[in-house]
Amino acid sequence: MGSKALIPLTIILLGLSLALPASAFEFECKLEKTSLPPVSAEADALFLQARKLEKQRYHDKEQVTALYEHAAKLDHWKALHNLARRYRLGLGSYRSAAKTLETTQRLIELGAPIGYYDLAVILERGYGVKHDIEGAWLYLHKAAKLGEPNSLIRLGNHYGYNLPKEQQQDDKAGAYFKCAAQQHTTEAYYYYAQWLKIGEQRYPESMHYYQLAVGNGMAKAAIVLATVFSVGQYKYLIDQEQTLIYEDLSTKIRANPELRIPDITTRYPLPPHPVQGYGSLPDPRVKPDSNSEKPDSDTAKE
Repeated sequence: MGSKALIPLTIILLGLSLALPASAFEFECKLEKTSLPPVSAEADALFLQARKLEKQRYHDKEQVTALYEHAAKLDHWKALHNLARRYRLGLGSYRSAAKTLETTQRLIELGAPIGYYDLAVILERGYGVKHDIEGAWLYLHKAAKLGEPNSLIRLGNHYGYNLPKEQQQDDKAGAYFKCAAQQHTTEAYYYYAQWLKIGEQRYPESMHYYQLAVGNGMAKAAIVLATVFSVGQYKYLIDQEQTLIYEDLSTKIRANPELRIPDITTRYPLPPHPVQGYGSLPDPRVKPDSNSEKPDSDTAKE
């Protein structure tokens, strides 16, 4: 690998001043979408064409890479991110640390939050650059400050689970997982649900976020819910109807990974927890436009 790609990247590494958040209480959750660079219609059409082709079981990997490269030249940030991964793994292209770095550098120049996350991974693994855990940590926090969900999940796992027990910081973990969930990604919903269940024992909210993950097409989350209601975990009552709903949804999602249920919380309202009720959530059985604080009843009013 030549040094040409490394020179501007070194400038980026030396030129940015990044500070870790002093504490989770000072962490302000920013929505990633407010930092995303604009995408042209032409670039997006190329990207979507590549994604459609890539999802086919048997596809031309070189053609997919070529489409991503075309979209990347038009500064499509998602195409740049996917392209960097393909260069790193040699998918439809020869493996190239130089191209991986150049593509990641362009993401950062555009201000795309995921560029900082990608750079953190590169530094962590020493791919084409000197292995640098401290630098990786700084860029991971930079990405998190911009609302990048992968980095938020990484930090949540670090503070909540990966450190020795006496060093774990639940306040930081909760803040990072919660911010990740506010980005509305499937994995973030799932990890926040896990944290609410394990780290905070807030079961109604946990089941709610599992449900949102199911609505985004995650079969694994549907299995979690089916299990909760089939055996009565976390003091929930055994509920055959809920069990069948989520077993069925798990089967449907596995058969059709593109299945999405945006209205899942109103289509399949979850029952209250026997002790915690609905926690901080409103009763899903109450219609949003209803003036009543109680569920609709089929009984006649006197």
